[in-house]
Amino acid sequence: MTLSLRHAMRAWREVALATILVAAAALQVWLVLDRQVLPGIARFARLHDRPAWERSAVGLNGEEFAAYIGFLRRQIPEDGKVILPPRIPVQAVAHVGLMQYYLFPREIHNCGANEIVACVERATGKSTYLMAVRSFPPRELASKNRQYVPFNEDRGVYLPVQ
Repeated sequence: MTLSLRHAMRAWREVALATILVAAAALQVWLVLDRQVLPGIARFARLHDRPAWERSAVGLNGEEFAAYIGFLRRQIPEDGKVILPPRIPVQAVAHVGLMQYYLFPREIHNCGANEIVACVERATGKSTYLMAVRSFPPRELASKNRQYVPFNEDRGVYLPVQ
């Protein structure tokens, strides 16, 4: 083979490889746009008329979480005090900062992991509400002087008895 033929074959291989790489990159971009970006834009476009707290709740943890936050906002008056579960295991409903954002202007506190019984016993008053999530608070203790209002089988809120 002559030198020019070798150069031509090498150039052809480089062009073919570059074409394959460009096609692969274009396919990746198309798949990401089609399966992630465009559906995400469509999902958030449907949320544009909702309040900021609801948009962020849907974006962070989905529609059911946002519905639970809306339930709490309806059940707990704005001057209420909300007691959250301990942050173990880590969950959004136990995060004081997040819940302050979602439930503003309500006052937010949480129980420590090692003081659940004492915390629930201290949580008294006409304006103190206990968030009910899974095993928090202990049902028999919370229901002594509170009325349980369920959201679903796992979540709800304990209201003070008026």
